[in-house]
Amino acid sequence: MASYVSGSHTYGLAAAQTDLPPSFGSSTLPRPIPSSVQLQNLASQSGDQTSGGMIAFQVPTGASASGYLKNNSVYLRCRVTLNGTITADSSFQMSSKSASSIINKLTCTINGVVVSQINNYHLLHEMLITHATTKGYYDTDNAILQQGNTDCFAANAQNPFVDVIIPLICPLFTADKAVPLFLLNAPIQLNLDLNNTATAFKHTGATGFTVSRAQLIYELINVDSNYIQDVKSALSAGNAYQMNLHDFYTANAANQATLNYQMGGNWSSVRGALYVYTANPVHTAITALANDTQTDFQFFIDGRQAHNFTIDNKAVQFAEMNRALGNMFDPVITSNCTAANYVTDKYAGGICTNRVSDVMAMTGSPAQNVQFVIRNTGTAGAVYFYLLYDQVLTIDVNGSILLIK
Repeated sequence: MASYVSGSHTYGLAAAQTDLPPSFGSSTLPRPIPSSVQLQNLASQSGDQTSGGMIAFQVPTGASASGYLKNNSVYLRCRVTLNGTITADSSFQMSSKSASSIINKLTCTINGVVVSQINNYHLLHEMLITHATTKGYYDTDNAILQQGNTDCFAANAQNPFVDVIIPLICPLFTADKAVPLFLLNAPIQLNLDLNNTATAFKHTGATGFTVSRAQLIYELINVDSNYIQDVKSALSAGNAYQMNLHDFYTANAANQATLNYQMGGNWSSVRGALYVYTANPVHTAITALANDTQTDFQFFIDGRQAHNFTIDNKAVQFAEMNRALGNMFDPVITSNCTAANYVTDKYAGGICTNRVSDVMAMTGSPAQNVQFVIRNTGTAGAVYFYLLYDQVLTIDVNGSILLIK
């Protein structure tokens, strides 16, 4: 049985008391420990890769690393060449036309332990960039970094190429804490499996594509050796270093008029779920994220329905998807779509099962299994499911990791 701290049984009226406003007091903010920062450029282990290939990186750890990998500092830098003679203006796939469409699967492992694995990565990225970014990021940053929103491969060009920056959705690198590389006993292995050409590009005339000059860019925070020794001494006393990760469990199934899909995983914290339908990719057209005229959606946790109302129209589907992303009624983080193309080109459905909005670990609902029930037209294609869950990564004195999900 889990232990807990009992809350106060006496609730006085705090507003009846007076106190100094925090802004009136002297600053209590400390400064960081002695450290230095350096941008790291890590070359791919796998050289140039083509359709269906894999880009691999090994991030040095242990004695080869003297500090932390700064959170939210990682991106993929590469050149993407569309092979052949392009006979019509071409682009990366899906409505955002982002270079992330080349990635099919992201896998992050440490010493053989799979920390994260995100299948159908390109669809998850498309949903997040469409519904969890600002309009300025979608229109401008996406265009500059990922050649988004443009037909960046010009007609009548032979083997045209673009240089891109792809921010990576990797829970280990986007956690709220930096990664203590010096504590790990094995390198961080990052593998990016590539899509086929039709899934990655809307094109006419291409015979394939090549990804070259792949580099992983991140910030390394070097810290004092005495501090490193202090951390290791604390672990020697039986403590464990902990990181809270927000991860994605992914699956897909052939679409049908009534689709009933179950996932089993014995999760401690399911924060919500996303789903989307797509027709089979055609290389001459943009792949649309749609709802296939959805008439109802139900989500069950261990047999219990997570909502007591029908999710049967565009308005409620939109509201609940944004609730799952934590953006409902947010005036800044808004969906980059119109009322018309939300259900036809830029769709994402979802449900929230987060218990509290406070900054805590494992805030979602415990679940041994979950069930999706979707009713739509049943058009040929596939439905893709993304379960949003929490896990805790622990590191012991030997540098070994354990994942608690």
